[in-house]
Amino acid sequence: MDIFEMLKNAITGQQVPDDETVAKTWVQVGKLSPEDDGKRRQINAAAVARRREHDMYAKKMLALKTMNAAESDEWWHHIHKTYGLPEGNYHLHEDGRIFCLPKEPKNEKT
Repeated sequence: MDIFEMLKNAITGQQVPDDETVAKTWVQVGKLSPEDDGKRRQINAAAVARRREHDMYAKKMLALKTMNAAESDEWWHHIHKTYGLPEGNYHLHEDGRIFCLPKEPKNEKT
C-alpha cells in the first residue's frame, strides 16, 4: 500500500453514517458540553488542515520526483544521441567512462 494513502487514512479517521441517518436510527445517550464541543471542533479543524497540508506535500513530492525523472531522461537522451549508443543497460564511471552490460550470447547448437 502507498505510504501516502496510509497517512491519509490515518489522518481521516473513521467513516460514520451521515447525521440524519444517525438521528433517525440511533438512540441519543448524552450531549456534549459547550467546552467539549468546542474542543471537538478544534480537533476537526486541525485534522482538516493536516489533510490539506498532506495533499499539498504529496503533490509537491510527486512533482519533484517527476522533475528528476524528466531531467534524467532528457540527459540520457542527449547521451544516447551524442554518442550513438544503442539500447542497453549503461553505467557511467566517475571518470566519465561509459560501460554497457553485455548481451547474453544466444544458445547455438553445435
